[in-house]
Amino acid sequence: MVRNGELYDHIGKFRYWAWGRRASGVVVGIASAGMGADSKCAVFIDVESGDQLGQVHGQGLESEFAAAVLTVLCYILGDAASIEPGRKAEDPHRLVCESSRYYLMIERQHGKGIAGELEKRGIALAKDAATQAGAWGVSTDRHSRPVYFDRIAEAILGTAEDEEGRQRAPAPVVRIHSSLLVSELRQLVERDGRVEPQRASQHDDLVMAYGIALYSRRRWNRRPALEFPVRQAANRSGGKGSRRSDSIGLR
Repeated sequence: MVRNGELYDHIGKFRYWAWGRRASGVVVGIASAGMGADSKCAVFIDVESGDQLGQVHGQGLESEFAAAVLTVLCYILGDAASIEPGRKAEDPHRLVCESSRYYLMIERQHGKGIAGELEKRGIALAKDAATQAGAWGVSTDRHSRPVYFDRIAEAILGTAEDEEGRQRAPAPVVRIHSSLLVSELRQLVERDGRVEPQRASQHDDLVMAYGIALYSRRRWNRRPALEFPVRQAANRSGGKGSRRSDSIGLR
């Protein structure tokens, strides 16, 4: 559904929103969710301003999540007609496949299934050049999480110093549209040198997706080409019929 230029709807159990149109470049951070009550999340930001452009959030099938990500990406990059039923428009799969205006970075620990579903829909994945050679996506461990939180702090509060090393007064520098994301950010506390939700029952899935997006935004100008690592790995192992292809992860 589109109202006042904003897109919002759901696919299966995933709610999705889009607040921006025709951005020159879009960075997508995806938290792929682990076990339990974790949600699969995608946060879309404008590569120039850092403003939030879209969001996917929920628990459900990986295919539904990938379909929602495709829908939001097409809306932000292309024409609204591509996602409105009954209107002749450009094929959204083709719109995304041929676009060089997005950079999608996925949390790879639990992301193999999501990566495969995204690739089926023509969405290519990013490689993080800062990690080990050949690593697709990013990790969210005790070493990388502080980096993502640093990027969030810089985006919301501003950098601590200006280019000449002088102290800069904190000031908001990006726009966040999602009340869910704001809620998760507000419940974060620092405990024993770690940033985490205040209570064990709270979650930071959207926060991690947002942090991954902000982290990846810094790499926009030197990003490697997007590719299809799951599909390529399956081809190397002998195709879909191969047993090896069933256990392939992101590399």
